[in-house]
Amino acid sequence: MKIKIFKFIILICLVSYTALFIMVNMGYYEYSSYQKKTLTEEQIKNFESDVKNGKKINVSSYFVKNENFQELPKSTGSKVSEAVTSVTRKGITSFFKLLNKFIQD
Repeated sequence: MKIKIFKFIILICLVSYTALFIMVNMGYYEYSSYQKKTLTEEQIKNFESDVKNGKKINVSSYFVKNENFQELPKSTGSKVSEAVTSVTRKGITSFFKLLNKFIQD
């Protein structure tokens, strides 16, 4: 009974970790790079149009502000992912230690 519960907990942790890992990493980097590229192109177009129109140019107004990644949903997802990673790592380490103990005995 205890082994079934342990296996179930390990399975839940592994599935949760895998799901979170895939959701966080699947396309996120490409999307954020695309967003930066788009914002940069928009800023260049704004700069060029301001030069054509003869407006007074302040270079700092064309810089793109970095997005704050410390918002609650993002930080919560990150904390959950870290917790699942930690639990999974401990579970796998414990499993292999136990397996090693059985093999050596």
